[in-house]
Amino acid sequence: MLIKSYIVAPNLFLGFQPPNLPQFSPMDALHHGTLWPILYSPYEGRGDQEGVRMNDERP
Repeated sequence: MLIKSYIVAPNLFLGFQPPNLPQFSPMDALHHGTLWPILYSPYEGRGDQEGVRMNDERP
């Protein structure tokens, strides 16, 4: 059976910015693309999965 998973953006459920939200450091915020960890969701593309090769990789 194939397992499907969906990532729903947390900003859909966060209607306003609550006070005192934890924040990344400035360098970490640049790396993650957001200041707030609650809005960070890492992207795992096809090349990020084990056993999957990119098109330009040859054995």
